[in-house]
Amino acid sequence: MFGIARWKIITVCFVNFLVVYCAYVAAMSLFAGSFPSEFRIFVWVFASAVIFTGSQFLFLVPLATQPKAGGKPRSLRLQVIIAAFIGGALTVGFAMIVASVISTLLLGVDDDWAYPMAIYSLLWVPNLFNVDSRHLLEPLFIGSIGFIVLSWSVWTFVLWHRININHHNPGYLGRLSGRLFAGSIIEFLLAIPLHVMVDKKTDCYCSTGTFGALILSFMAGLWLFGPFVFLLAFKHKRPWTKSHCKYCGYPRKVVTAQECSECGKKLV
Repeated sequence: MFGIARWKIITVCFVNFLVVYCAYVAAMSLFAGSFPSEFRIFVWVFASAVIFTGSQFLFLVPLATQPKAGGKPRSLRLQVIIAAFIGGALTVGFAMIVASVISTLLLGVDDDWAYPMAIYSLLWVPNLFNVDSRHLLEPLFIGSIGFIVLSWSVWTFVLWHRININHHNPGYLGRLSGRLFAGSIIEFLLAIPLHVMVDKKTDCYCSTGTFGALILSFMAGLWLFGPFVFLLAFKHKRPWTKSHCKYCGYPRKVVTAQECSECGKKLV
């Protein structure tokens, strides 16, 4: 890592998520009137923090590892898949907002559009074999799964295309992280007033699409907060790319050179 121990970054991200998650559980328990005493709740919180932090670290690996001179470009497939998952979450959240507003405010029908958020969380997967098969054939379930898969696919295709254009440059992940973070904040702020309006016309706020969008956009922003802060702090501290060609890794012979003397690519 450039100037900071790897374990410190992992620890900060882990504690950041664990504190927020525990605060969320405590807040929900306060509204419910009782604090959860089941051990599995705390096991799930800890496991979620490990998965959350681990995926952040995997996303940051190309940015925190000094490039190697020559050889094949670094594969960023895993990073594209992770970024597509976050982008898909924001897309699903926006779709839930639109569906919620149309259903509740315009048509006056029951709002159950938080359902895709429950599917996106993957909490149902461990209980898949205990679910009645009839529920898996419901139009809402099939439609939600189809839209989620479509969102992941589109984001994966677009991001992989952009990575190829940028010659597998890990620096693009930094710009992508910042844009996704901005998108999560915008979606969160958009969902707040709409949720207030929707909540006034529904009996259960937790089933509304606007509430589901609030949760998805908040979690996406929290996930991106770790990489985003890291990039803000260290994006200007990578002297290797200033003294080497980022495409082939060849050292710059002349500081003012505009093109790499080895591969002919434009130096940045």
